[in-house]
Amino acid sequence: MNYQEIAEELVSFAQAGIGFVYWFALACGICLTFMALTTIVKKGNAGGFNTEPRAGWGAIAGRLLIASALATLATKLEAVIGTNGSVDGARTVLAYAQGQSSQSAVARAIWAAICTWCVFIATIGFFRGFLLLDKASQGMQDSHDAFWRALWHIIFSALAIQIFS
Repeated sequence: MNYQEIAEELVSFAQAGIGFVYWFALACGICLTFMALTTIVKKGNAGGFNTEPRAGWGAIAGRLLIASALATLATKLEAVIGTNGSVDGARTVLAYAQGQSSQSAVARAIWAAICTWCVFIATIGFFRGFLLLDKASQGMQDSHDAFWRALWHIIFSALAIQIFS
C-alpha cells in the first residue's frame, strides 16, 4: 500500500466521520428536546411539598434552542461559516504551503487528507461547543466557564472549517 492510497483512505474515513458527527448531533438534539419536555412536565406536576430545585423557563427555553441547533448542525455550521467574513489571506498561505500544481499526486493526496481531518476535528469541536452551551444554560456550578469555552469552540471551529474547506 502506498502513501496515496493511505491518504485517500484517511480522507474517506474523515468524510464518513463528519457524517457520523451530524447524525450524532441529531440524536443529541432529539434527546435534549425530550429532556426539556420532561422538565416541563415535571414543572407542571410539582406540588407545594416538592423540595428538589425546579428549572426555570429560561433554562428550558435555552435547552430547546440548543436542541434545535444540534438537530440541524450542518445547516447551522453553513450559516455561521457564511457570516464569518473573509479568510482569503489564510487560504493564500495554505495554497502556498500546498505547493504548485506540478506537485506529485501523492503530495496532493496527503494535503487533502490533512485538510479533511482538520475539518473533521473542527466539526467535532463545533458540536462540543453546543453541548457546552447547553451545560452553561442549565446553570451548573461552572456554567460561566462553560459559556466561554462553548463560545471559543464554536468560533474557532467555524473558522477552521472555513479555512480548510
